[in-house]
Amino acid sequence: MKLLAFILLLLLGSCISANYVRFSSGEPLSDEELQGLTPGKSGLGACLEQLGAPHLVWQANEDSMAMAYAWLDQGDWGVGISYSLAQFVSLRLSYDSSSVLTQAVVLIFDKNLQLIAVKRGLLSEFDF
Repeated sequence: MKLLAFILLLLLGSCISANYVRFSSGEPLSDEELQGLTPGKSGLGACLEQLGAPHLVWQANEDSMAMAYAWLDQGDWGVGISYSLAQFVSLRLSYDSSSVLTQAVVLIFDKNLQLIAVKRGLLSEFDF
C-alpha cells in the first residue's frame, strides 16, 4: 500500500506526454519514369526534361557530377516524462522513434554530362 501511495505521489508532481507526427516530402520516382534514361546514351538535358529539377546536385569526384531526387514519408512517435524534484531541479526522460530515412534516386554523369549510372537507396548512403 505504501508503494502505491509513493507512486501516486510521484505521478502528481510529474507530466507524461506522448506524440505522433506524420511527415511527407517529395514523390518517389517510379521505374517507369526512369525507364527512358539509359547510362551511356542519355545526357543531362534528357534527364532534366524527363524528371524535372533535382533536389540536390553535387560534384561526385573530379570527373563526374551527381544529382538526387529525394523523398520522405514517415511517421514518428515519442513519449516523455518529467518530474520536478525541487525548485529549479527537474528530471526528464524521453524516447523518440524518429530517424531520417530519406529515399533517393541518384543520377551520376561523366565530365561530358552523359549519364553513367542510376542508383537507388537512402540519401545518407551517397557521398556529397
